Amino acid sequence: MNTNPNGFVIAIEPATKKDIPQLVKLMTAFYTESGFECNADKAARSFKMLIENDGFGMVWVFKADKRPIGYMVLCISFSMEYGGWSGFLDDLYIDPKFRNKGIGAQAMSVFIEACRKRQVQAIHLEVGQKNTHALALYRKFGFTANDRMFLTKRLES
Repeated sequence: MNTNPNGFVIAIEPATKKDIPQLVKLMTAFYTESGFECNADKAARSFKMLIENDGFGMVWVFKADKRPIGYMVLCISFSMEYGGWSGFLDDLYIDPKFRNKGIGAQAMSVFIEACRKRQVQAIHLEVGQKNTHALALYRKFGFTANDRMFLTKRLES
């Protein structure tokens, strides 16, 4: 827990099952802002799976004076290219009222340290090309673009 230069106390904590309703609200806000649809039931199940099975990854909740204001998600996989565990920053969201106050940098430090403890060899993330604030944050922490494209195929469940 740190006191932010703006006067509020920031905590970046591992999420628990009790946090899931707030995490779903934050995820809905994030996805709405990004122009995506958020299925609340799937989101709740996904948070629950990660919280209960930390071998797959981890979820953190960000709190300002004990009030949830953001979250981030680490998903773990194996990479032949990097010779071991690979981490994916699946989501990083901060309530707009709390942006540009150093919370993202605090969160990235926590994220990278957690990856190091898990012996992650490489960290990946996806960011919108027009999201200049997020790009600046990620570049500050050493993330670079590569010559590859991120492709997706959705599977019906």
